[in-house]
Order: sequence, then structure tokens, then C-alpha cells
Amino acid sequence: MIKKIIIFLLLFITLLLGINTVSFTKIVTIGVGDSHIIVVDSKDNIYGWGLNRHSQLISSENKEIVIPKKIIELSGVISASGGYVHTTILKKDGTVWSWGTNSDGQLGSGNRLDYNFPVRVKKLENIISISSSGYNNMALKKDGTVWCWGANDWVQLGSYEFEGHTAKKIDGLSNIVDISCGGFFSLALDKNGKIYAWGNNRDICLGVDSKDEVVERPLQIKDVQNVVDIGSSPYGILALMNDGSVWRWGNTLEKPAKIEGLKNIISIDIAMAQSIFLKNDGTVYTMGTNDYGQLGSNDNIDHKVPIQVKGLKNIIDVKTGDGFCVALEKNGTIWTWGNNNYGQLGNGTRVNTCIPQKVDIKSISNK
Repeated sequence: MIKKIIIFLLLFITLLLGINTVSFTKIVTIGVGDSHIIVVDSKDNIYGWGLNRHSQLISSENKEIVIPKKIIELSGVISASGGYVHTTILKKDGTVWSWGTNSDGQLGSGNRLDYNFPVRVKKLENIISISSSGYNNMALKKDGTVWCWGANDWVQLGSYEFEGHTAKKIDGLSNIVDISCGGFFSLALDKNGKIYAWGNNRDICLGVDSKDEVVERPLQIKDVQNVVDIGSSPYGILALMNDGSVWRWGNTLEKPAKIEGLKNIISIDIAMAQSIFLKNDGTVYTMGTNDYGQLGSNDNIDHKVPIQVKGLKNIIDVKTGDGFCVALEKNGTIWTWGNNNYGQLGNGTRVNTCIPQKVDIKSISNK
């Protein structure tokens, strides 16, 4: 009899606790916006934290979320990306969905209405990759074509005449295998390892054979070949070569230059003035501006050459936003460091940290 009572009490407590929490499952996808983070677990739960003044985390509270919060359950999400005031996700069925502010048509909904729930991006199907930055988005279709939508003040959409509230196919591109949205410009990588760029060529120095301030159509960046991955931000461009080396250019650096001290790199990302690199042994390296501690070096000293982020191992993905970084460990653990002005580190505070810290996502409020 006593044994039955104990079992009953344990079941009751478990049920009671389950009312306000969601059980932990392995995180499989991470994505960042300018000042917010989106992650997806193996049971299709989407969590978010950080800046939410424009409903980029779906919540209608329109205030910062400083600890991870389940924001929606959406089946089949395979990647997430974000801009300043919106979030975009890709589902395994090839459809793209978005939410947040829609001032420049960055939600791709066919109008300029804001949404605090997912809306499907029109005209898109069979999509295999997405990229977002600022008020812009890119999508790569299974057939190797590229589609863009959102702000078009620097002809990021490939035409002055196009209004960006619906997705538009970029002419002159084929056999594309990767894309990167730089906010004020766009990049595409083809199957032969060649990069094409268009948009703002005044402030970023795209590296194309043109002195025009605005490049209106995709032009090849001829100084780099055999590229396997690309990354971009309003402050620069990165290219990962098939030999594991990384090259950079943009801003004041007009021509691509090899970053010394990096080898066996398998993934790259850049945002604002810092870059992050993932090595094939699961270790992480950073370089650039360090005013928020975003390089993870336990100081605020800028580093012009790559440094290893101590304490990280078995990492399988890395991302960086406005002054902060996030890393996903093989076991599903999330690490964050750097700028925490809007709670984007997910540690319950707004205090910056210059070393990686675990994000507690094992028991999350569902309210």
C-alpha cells in the first residue's frame, strides 16, 4: 500500500512540474539575428532569447527575453536565421517562414504588415538554404537558383525596380550551392567554387572588377577560387577554401588576403567586426573587435590574428551576431559569450561575459 502511495505521489509531482516546464531534448539547430538567438530541439520545439522589441521572438510582450523560452512548436525546422528585427526559418519540406517587423518587406509575405506568428514566404518552394541579415533575406532553391527579398536600397535584390515584399529570382546565376546575406550586399557560391557578389560596393569593397558604388548584377570575385563556404556582414567577407584555409576582404581591405594561423577549418561566420571559425577537431577560433568580450579571450583586447577560445571542445556549429557568439556542442549543449545588452546570452542577466558560458535550457518556462 505504501509503495502504491509513493508511486502515486511521484506521478503527481511529475505532472505538476510538467505544467509549467518543457522537458529537455537535444538541441540540433542554432541561428542568430542581430541581437537574438533561435534554437530548435529534436522534438520540433523552437526556443528564443534576446531582443524582442519587434516580435522577432514571436512573443507579443515586445521586451527582452533574458532566459531561453519556448516560443512555438513548428514541425520540420532544419535551419534558422535572423536580421535586425525579424526571424526566418526553413522547414524540411522546402518552405520558408518568417515573423517580426516587416517595414522593408523582409517577411516576404506580399505586404508590409508585421506578424508575431509564422507566415509563409510567398513564391518559395524546394528551398534548401536560407540567409538573413539586417532587413534582407536570401534563399537557395534545389535547382541552384537564388531568391532575395527585403530592403533594396543598395540593389541587394538585383534590380532597382523591384520592391522586396515578395521573393525575386536573381538573374544571371546558376548551379549555386551556398549563399550569404551581407545586409547591404549579397553573395552566392557556385558548384565550381566561384563567388559572385552584388549590392553595396562603396563601403564594403566587394572585390569584383567594378569601381561602381553599386553593383546591380552578380559579378564574379576573381581573386578567390576553390571556395567551399562563404560568410558576410556589413563589415567584411570571409571565404573558406577547400584546403581548410580562410581568406577575408572588405571594408578597408580591397583584395582578398589569407588569414594566417588558420588551418583545417570547416565552418565560418562573421558579424559586424568579429569573425568565428570552427576547426575539424571541434575547437573554436575568433578574431576582430573585442569590446564586449565577443572573442572569448577573457579580456577586451582586440585581436588581429585568430585566437583559440578556451574551454570549448566537440563543437559542431558556430554563429556570431552583434558583439556576441554562440557555439553548439555535439551533445546539444549551447555556449554563449560577448554582448548581453538585450539578454542574448540567455543567462538571466544583461551582463557581458568574455568567456563561454553554458546556456541552461534543460527546464524552460512555457509561459
